[in-house]
Amino acid sequence: MTGGLDTKPPTMRSRVVTQLLMCGLAVAAVQIVADIVAAAVYSGYSYRDQSVSELSAIGAPTRGLLTLTGLVFGALVCAFAVGVWKVAPHRSALRVSAVLLIVFAVDGFVWSFFPMQQRGSEMAATDVMHLVFVVVQVVTILAFIIVGSGADGPGFRAFSVVLAGAILAAGAAAGSQASTIGEGGVTPWIGILERVSFYGPSIWIVGLAVVLLQTSR
Repeated sequence: MTGGLDTKPPTMRSRVVTQLLMCGLAVAAVQIVADIVAAAVYSGYSYRDQSVSELSAIGAPTRGLLTLTGLVFGALVCAFAVGVWKVAPHRSALRVSAVLLIVFAVDGFVWSFFPMQQRGSEMAATDVMHLVFVVVQVVTILAFIIVGSGADGPGFRAFSVVLAGAILAAGAAAGSQASTIGEGGVTPWIGILERVSFYGPSIWIVGLAVVLLQTSR
């Protein structure tokens, strides 16, 4: 006797798995649109020269919007991860990647409880925890990308490795300006650098969703 999705007819099970995988296609749209809208409505905010985290900082007018869309984003990532798990019963690497995707989503949810202070403010406990969760996120992102890079041959593996390298390099470059944010100084191009790391995981998820939707058919 089996439980869960396995008790349903194959066609129904296949349809559910497809819907779960399609959640991966919506991940990037939700994240990028929310970020662009928040940057546009935050008066005086520079998309190019200010940190992504400043949009959800304590006292930021866009914090509520990004908290809400962050929950939607996390739910979509978790749904997609379940789809990945279901479609890869004999592919342990993809299943590990699915678990790491859920860790990524949960970490993002917990991270939202530790927002940074406004630019130029003295570092507080929330800032320290914010940085801790940044490190956890980066490690988790690199892990699920590299572990899942073998999903579709050398092309997808090359895409994954290049994207992981870009995320790491851009994150390191942006991180070198972290102290300047606390001092209230100018941080040229930090917004663009951070968004390479910020959007990168979602772009990879979309790529994996496309691959798995094609192969599952």
